[in-house]
Amino acid sequence: MDKRGKKIINELKSKGIKVMVPNFFTAIRMIGAFKIPNQMRNGQTKEAAIFAAICGLSDAVDGKVARKLDAETEFGAKFDQVVDKGFAISLIVPLIEKDPKWATIILGELAIALTNLEKEAKGKKVDSSVQGKIKTVVLFSAIALTYLTDALNMKDPLVKKALDLLFGASVAMEIITLAGYLNYHEPIAEIKPITLTKTAEN
Repeated sequence: MDKRGKKIINELKSKGIKVMVPNFFTAIRMIGAFKIPNQMRNGQTKEAAIFAAICGLSDAVDGKVARKLDAETEFGAKFDQVVDKGFAISLIVPLIEKDPKWATIILGELAIALTNLEKEAKGKKVDSSVQGKIKTVVLFSAIALTYLTDALNMKDPLVKKALDLLFGASVAMEIITLAGYLNYHEPIAEIKPITLTKTAEN
């Protein structure tokens, strides 16, 4: 096991069982990543929308709970990032079947994930950026509204315009976030406090 792996294990041991609390909230989204697409395919749009809202709430509270309990860990941060990516992609896949334009978001999410993996493989610590958090909020707002309009069969032109604006903003934030990570050159020893720590990556 390398030094980083030992550091993560030692950190988990030192924090104790309380680290399980924020990770429990994060795990809700992992369950949602499998459950919600199945609900959509089975026509259970209202149930899917409700569970998506619960998952969104878990994303809002897991970081706060970790900070409140002093249960922030590197494992928790990475777990949060991986689950968020999987959760977002799992929600978008059913939408692609109805509107292929959502595939652009999948490509953006994969590009961000691969960029971060490449940076870390080169010895650089890549924390969640402010742009990434904004991107996540905008993206999940677009996804939630899309699910809600489908569940309620809403045809209002104003709602459609709002969806188009949110989708356009999501694409823009994908590009801005990716550009930010591509230009992220600071090695671990020189990281400056310009990024958020225990939050979902985006």
